[in-house]
Amino acid sequence: MKTSIAFLFILAGFGFLASCSSDNGSAAPQNLVGNWIWMQSVGGIDGGTETPSSTGTVRSLAISTTAVKTYTNGALTGTFPYTIETHTSIFGGQKPMLVFAEARKQSFELTSTQLRLNDECYDCYSSQYEKALEE
Repeated sequence: MKTSIAFLFILAGFGFLASCSSDNGSAAPQNLVGNWIWMQSVGGIDGGTETPSSTGTVRSLAISTTAVKTYTNGALTGTFPYTIETHTSIFGGQKPMLVFAEARKQSFELTSTQLRLNDECYDCYSSQYEKALEE
């Protein structure tokens, strides 16, 4: 009988843990998925602004439901698996974030045509992208 009761408590504990919900691990918003063209980045220690014309580079992102691929001048420069989680932002409040390996996070603001990625670290960058036109 003691074994049965202990087993029921263990099952109840697993059921409780499985039923706990949070915003962590949410699915990517549908309008986040797609190709994005870099317009500018602002930040760094000096608070400067970088653009394609000031850097001589064309950057873009290809965002799927599971990874962000980065491109510089058309060449693939990285593939970064991510999850979307809600965390306290250094900019204030709870914000949805792209969470990458090694605890790197970027909060984001999204409209149908614009994406702003904010590095969640001091002296880092806020980057603005425009949605690429579908061909």
